[in-house]
Amino acid sequence: MFSVCINGNPHGFFKGSRGLRQGDPMSPFLFVLIMEVLQLMLQQLIDQNEGFSFHWRCKEIGLFQLCFADDLLLFCKADVDSVRIFRQGLDEFAKLSGLHTNPQKSQLILSRSAQPMREHLLADLQFQEGHFPLRYLGLPLLASRLSILDCQPLLLKIDSRIKGWDSIQLSFAGRLQLIKSVLMSLNVYWAMAFILPKGVIRAVEKRMRHFLWKGNSAVGYPKVAWSEVCRPMEEGGLGIRDILALNKALMTRHLWNVIQSSQSSIWVQWIAHTHLRHKSVWTIDAKGGSWGWRKLLRLRSALLPYIEFKVGNGEIFSIWHDPWHSLGTLISRFPSGPSRTNIPIAAKLSAVIVDGDWSWPPITDMECIEILHLLPTIHNGKDSILWRGGEFTTTVAYGIFRTPGPIVGCYSRRCIRDLKEAVRFTWPNRAWGEDIIWASTRWKGRHIVQAAYRALFSAIVYHIWRERNQRVFQHSQRPSTTIARIAAEEIRQKILSLDLSDSKWEPCMVLRKLKHTEVPVWIKLRHLPVELWTTEGLSTMASGIGRPLYPDSITRACTRLDFARVCIMLNVSSKLPKHVVIMMPNELGGESACKVDIEYEWLPPKCTGCASLGHSTKECPLSKQTKPAVAIYVRKPPPPTPAAPKLKIS
Repeated sequence: MFSVCINGNPHGFFKGSRGLRQGDPMSPFLFVLIMEVLQLMLQQLIDQNEGFSFHWRCKEIGLFQLCFADDLLLFCKADVDSVRIFRQGLDEFAKLSGLHTNPQKSQLILSRSAQPMREHLLADLQFQEGHFPLRYLGLPLLASRLSILDCQPLLLKIDSRIKGWDSIQLSFAGRLQLIKSVLMSLNVYWAMAFILPKGVIRAVEKRMRHFLWKGNSAVGYPKVAWSEVCRPMEEGGLGIRDILALNKALMTRHLWNVIQSSQSSIWVQWIAHTHLRHKSVWTIDAKGGSWGWRKLLRLRSALLPYIEFKVGNGEIFSIWHDPWHSLGTLISRFPSGPSRTNIPIAAKLSAVIVDGDWSWPPITDMECIEILHLLPTIHNGKDSILWRGGEFTTTVAYGIFRTPGPIVGCYSRRCIRDLKEAVRFTWPNRAWGEDIIWASTRWKGRHIVQAAYRALFSAIVYHIWRERNQRVFQHSQRPSTTIARIAAEEIRQKILSLDLSDSKWEPCMVLRKLKHTEVPVWIKLRHLPVELWTTEGLSTMASGIGRPLYPDSITRACTRLDFARVCIMLNVSSKLPKHVVIMMPNELGGESACKVDIEYEWLPPKCTGCASLGHSTKECPLSKQTKPAVAIYVRKPPPPTPAAPKLKIS
């Protein structure tokens, strides 16, 4: 049974049945969690057993494990005690998790000095014996320099991709796009890990060049030099990256991390303890290092002009070995400087900084006195290394290693631009789909008003297109007011021709009145400060009254400074301010009040009872009062007079 901790508390239990499988979206995260448990178990065994010995290259940082998903690398000294501790940890981990090592896929790699222990170690681990080079995550792991033979998997993969496209009839543009997106991505994966040999780069470029110009046929030849093809489009090329320059740019990312001493990376920590050993990366001798380390250090000179050293408290920068001075590394400029100035060669800048200011000892040597003339400014905080002009990116680094060319005007691009101006098609990139979606969602429904809006939108688009064609092909034009009047008249005739009787009239029908909550109104802002004559300033001012829509063309062009005219969407129930008071900064550093008058060009009917727009005073729900009772005096009629007796004669 398993339980998951949420915010530190276990919640529920579930039964594990299938285990971890590759391909599951959760498998990478679950593998990381499981490998963390294995790392803790191995760390506990190492701490409890004094017989364990680290690999001599990993002892400084205590590194004994590297893992990626279910691929695991373990490092130790080639002795029986260390190997048995690893075997014990793997067995305990298998009992706990059910994940067992595969003896057929697991390998034990030994150095030449450990060959006498070979039989004992293989018997304890029961693994296969491995040899360099071997593949890990698709890349070769090797103990010597990278050769063309080691890069054959890259070349074979490129060949297989190109061969898979033989059955597709690709155009030149299609082949160019596949080179940029697919073939270059294969090369970038290798170029991020190794400085590729020039023979490999030439082989990759040969395959790309053949595929670009010939495709799947054997006929054809390169029509333009490959160096010109690899230029950006604005320089007349096709935008393919130069592989050699891209390889160097990708590797400078690792060098930049070493220069910044980013301790978050295990690789940077390993380089600092194994190769640098408290030395500066700028003056360390590349001799004696590995082939890749020597290649990486050769990129220092190309990177230095683009790096800025910001001197702070001086606890990080070395006086003699770091290029914090405008003269570069002082030990290279003045090899005998430490003895002539009596400053130790391992001294930090903090030795000559007191209370945030320079405090150098007296320098009498005429050669070294130049150091004091070009001292940089001291800043607060720690020493820092910055990239000139912003942030380090691979794109910026790629521009360092390639030779830029002149900007070349594209004839086809100029033709298309001139053609758009000639046919007055100056709005080609407008996303009409957004306008259509907005209109369809805002004016949906079967009501006659919504239908009229939809028809009006279609009529305006239609007449604008007809006017455009008439101006281009017939060289005649009409004013915009005429076009709007024609479109409105068509909609009016269309509405009059519709059968609006949704149902028969009945005596109980009630007339429904539309209630508008917002109306568009033009306002004039007088005495508006000059600082607010911007889109943001006008929007801020208008938002205090209603919802700002847009200013008129004269206000947008700032050719009339008497007042600013802005169209807003006014809520019919809101109050109408006559002026707005804003606080503006003055010359004395304080603030002063500024009064902006507001003038409304038109307003809908206003109720005098509740001072709201949208209904008249008679229809105001708050001002309805019952009529007072009216007393009517009715005179009491006089009593009727008795009728005269009638004589009945019989």
